[in-house]
Amino acid sequence: MQEIEEFGVPHFGEFGLRLQCYRDRLATEFSNEETWCRSNGDSDRHAECRQELSELSQQHGQFLDELDNMAIKLQQDHPPYESWQETARHFAEIQLEIDRHKGREQQLIEAMGAVVST
Repeated sequence: MQEIEEFGVPHFGEFGLRLQCYRDRLATEFSNEETWCRSNGDSDRHAECRQELSELSQQHGQFLDELDNMAIKLQQDHPPYESWQETARHFAEIQLEIDRHKGREQQLIEAMGAVVST
C-alpha cells in the first residue's frame, strides 16, 4: 500500500503485476481453507459454522475476480486511474473487504477447532 502512495511517476503496470502475485497467493490460501473446511467438522455440532463457511467460500471467486479486474486495468496502456492515491483508495476498499472476510472465516475455524478438541 505504501508503495503506491509514494510520489513520482506512477508505474501502474508494475503494480498490476504485483497485484496479480498477491491474487495468486490469496487464491492458494482460499483453496487451502476450502479443503480444510471439507475435511473437518463433520459432526452436527459444527453445522452452523460449516454453513456459514460455505456461504463465505462463495465470495472467494468474487474477491479474486475483483483483483483480476484491477490488475488488468492497471496493465492497460492508459489505466483508468487518475493518480496513485485513487489507485490506493480502490485497492484499500477491496483489501478491507478481504480482511473482514478472512477475519470472520478465522473466527469460525477457531470455533470449530474448539468444539473438535472438547
